[in-house]
Amino acid sequence: MAGQEAAKISSMNLTLYVTRGCHLCEDALAVLADAGLGDVVQTVEIGYDEALALRYGARIPVLHVSASGRELDWPFTAAEVRAWVAGSALLRDGIF
Repeated sequence: MAGQEAAKISSMNLTLYVTRGCHLCEDALAVLADAGLGDVVQTVEIGYDEALALRYGARIPVLHVSASGRELDWPFTAAEVRAWVAGSALLRDGIF
């Protein structure tokens, strides 16, 4: 990922909501790495927060963009994640 693109994506504050022992969460992390986002996505364990567990418990893994509030539920491919993140960046920048 180019430096300028990485900085833009990093500023979006991407969060992947996960929980312990979730093989789908591990799969999602691998897809995010394949998409070139492994270093910019923060993981949040929902098991320690009752509100997060209630919101995401049946949906995890879920990719969340803080800037727009957009969420992408599993399953997703590397290509889908890249397109979704690009769309989120355009929304954030007011292009759409």
